[in-house]
Amino acid sequence: MSMIEVTNLRKSFGALEVLRDVSFRVEKGDVVAVIGSSGSGKSTLLRCLIGLEEVTGGSIRIDGQDLCRDGVYASAAARKAIILRMGMVFQHFNLYPHLSVVKNLEIAPRLVKGRKGPDLRAQAMELLGFTVTDNAAQADLIIGAAALDDQALAAVQAGTPYIATGSDPLGYITENLVTDLAYTTLGMEALHTVSYPADSLITASYAADEDYVMYTYSCGVLTSVPADATVLIQAIDEDSFIAGCCLNEDGTPIDGFVEAIALERNGMDLTIFANSVNNRAHQQDDYRYVTNAIYAKMLSDQPLDLDAVSVSFVDVPDSHWAADGIAYAVDNGLMTGTSSTAFSPAASTTRGMLMTVLARQAGVDTSTGSTWYEAGMNWAVDEGISDGSNPNGSITRQELAVMLYRSAGAQPGTADLSGYADGDSVASWAADAVRWAVDEGILSGKSGNRLDPAGTASRAEVAVMLQRAFA
Repeated sequence: MSMIEVTNLRKSFGALEVLRDVSFRVEKGDVVAVIGSSGSGKSTLLRCLIGLEEVTGGSIRIDGQDLCRDGVYASAAARKAIILRMGMVFQHFNLYPHLSVVKNLEIAPRLVKGRKGPDLRAQAMELLGFTVTDNAAQADLIIGAAALDDQALAAVQAGTPYIATGSDPLGYITENLVTDLAYTTLGMEALHTVSYPADSLITASYAADEDYVMYTYSCGVLTSVPADATVLIQAIDEDSFIAGCCLNEDGTPIDGFVEAIALERNGMDLTIFANSVNNRAHQQDDYRYVTNAIYAKMLSDQPLDLDAVSVSFVDVPDSHWAADGIAYAVDNGLMTGTSSTAFSPAASTTRGMLMTVLARQAGVDTSTGSTWYEAGMNWAVDEGISDGSNPNGSITRQELAVMLYRSAGAQPGTADLSGYADGDSVASWAADAVRWAVDEGILSGKSGNRLDPAGTASRAEVAVMLQRAFA
């Protein structure tokens, strides 16, 4: 008896016949691939097998039971019993973005099979590679307990990592584990600018994406932090508040307050988040931070060695003309990807981006300021590299050459630009810099023997010219 038996299956959408007399068998243990061009009916066939489409004719038999015979379906109850034994992974995963990963895993068995209770949550966690246990002595880490019982306390004191979130466990922690830690709630809902280390597995993805804006609900903060703690998340010192509501009555700003720390003391390994993840409608950042902390503790307790990291991007294959330059810019901390997997080499570069990049090249800490580009812009203005105007505007190739020229402290170039088809279109204020860039092999012509001085400089072009100028 075959696991799946299809005989003379037909499916039409009006006058369009998609499947015509399809017949095959799948035996237990078989792996079968259906191959065909887009629109040839592959997905329609699978949807018919699992009952998402009704056939026009033919028969489908699943494990000896007729789903339909000669185009006539079994009873609703029989169909449901057969279909509930099957599953389908869709081409597009169709996850619900407003639900956590665990909730996405729970929803199908809950709605389709009517399952519920703690066993469902435990199964979902196990699918993610976690085993939930009430026995603290067997746990790899302990998360968010309001108060530790004797068994859990012994485990934490023996070195089991403890990740605490929000006010519930903080009351216990400040009284029993870290007495030089203090906590309060500012009572606001706020978007605000934060800073964090780039060498922590907990925050490295945020730093790589240059995402320095955090949302917090109720706004718990650490008001006194132990000297031996590592600050993971901290509101910037000045003008961190971007938008929000429910400001605290005494007008206390969020500026400078710490929101998460890591602490190793007396054999304990503690990661403490001042904000709670209980408000599931809002706390996406908190969930991500805590998830990162969990995986960090499961993977390693060592800081991330940025010098040992070689970043690869899906849109920069080894064959890309700018691959070496992009690798140089990323490996040296001058540029980051537009996401953890993409560099966007063809995207334009803004003046603020370039000022920030050149500041990093000079060894300036660009993580401070009310905007992501403020520190780099201030440095560029102070050094006479830029006037700081229009930081969000795209930079041209000749403007790029000028800022590189000034940053390098170079002498005017002598290259003859007349050999280029558009050499006479170089602006007079940029001519010395462009000649220098051509002399040094930093700026080269494009197709048609053009310098394209007024053209927008792409991220790939910036990376390559950085490598040529400073490597």
